[in-house]
Amino acid sequence: MRAIVQIGTGGPEVLQLQEVPEPEVQPGHLLVRVKAIGVNYIDTMIRRGWYPMPQRQPYIPGIEVAGVVEEVGEGVSVGKLGKG
Repeated sequence: MRAIVQIGTGGPEVLQLQEVPEPEVQPGHLLVRVKAIGVNYIDTMIRRGWYPMPQRQPYIPGIEVAGVVEEVGEGVSVGKLGKG
């Protein structure tokens, strides 16, 4: 799949479109097929280095997403799987 990946801190130049592995659903998490995103102010603060960088690298920004739940991890309860 393709994703915008943050490779450091700075301006928009630290964002790259890359091929990344399909994520696997983990216990306590959802797998969402993203249909739309929003750029939240906190995303820009993280990119600029004004907010602590998440531990996982490479970092795929995106605090605001909308999509369809495709799979749920153990311990997660959802109303209607596959509904957007």
